[in-house]
Amino acid sequence: MTAEDLRPLMLSIAYRMVGSFSEAEDIVQEAFLRLHEAGDVESPKAWLSTVVCLSTTELSLRLDCVLAWVVVCTLTAGVRKVLDPDPAIGFISHALKFREAIAANEVLAPARTIAEMQRIVFNDYLDATLAGIAVTIVSIVVVYALFNIRKALSIPDRTAIEATHG
Repeated sequence: MTAEDLRPLMLSIAYRMVGSFSEAEDIVQEAFLRLHEAGDVESPKAWLSTVVCLSTTELSLRLDCVLAWVVVCTLTAGVRKVLDPDPAIGFISHALKFREAIAANEVLAPARTIAEMQRIVFNDYLDATLAGIAVTIVSIVVVYALFNIRKALSIPDRTAIEATHG
């Protein structure tokens, strides 16, 4: 059996681990390049299996880090856009600044009239509401995911059964 005969097996291992055929192909291609660079390997099947498994684990960890970074950035930015006391950042503080100017019958840029300022105040409150909803949705999804991960980890038996094909 040649190393090339192992490609379908390596693809099935990688695909099961990453769930994406294109990602699996990339991982397997990289594994075969490493095999070629390694030269004479005693057991290509074991060597390739190890490299494919390590590569998929590395990819999974990178994706987890990216996901965590996106969640943290989204929550931080959303909360700041709603609650920051600086009118240049926070929607509510910006609306309050314009509301005070309307009460003093003063027109602030970029508005040219009081009516435009009233629209800006309305839009700021609308934007604050939408940002708050986005933060709430992201928070609910994270809590739901953590709850289900904990629930799945507490089950001692397998929670997924693969069907055999063929």
